[in-house]
Amino acid sequence: MIKMDNAPTMYTIEEATGIVPLSYQSIRKLILKGTLDAHKVGRTWYISEDALRELALGRTGSPSVVSSDSEALKR
Repeated sequence: MIKMDNAPTMYTIEEATGIVPLSYQSIRKLILKGTLDAHKVGRTWYISEDALRELALGRTGSPSVVSSDSEALKR
């Protein structure tokens, strides 16, 4: 996880798999299709906390991946 002043928290794909119930490959496919907004630095993809929240809530064009009572992204 990367957190800088006045910048959104960024997660690697590996970290994102612990937040949303998707596999590494599923998240990577969403990134490569352009469904999930992410940024590549070197060989590592970074996904913002906001993008993961949108994915979890089903606002990315993909179905919601977490139940409405999930605590994963309610922070």
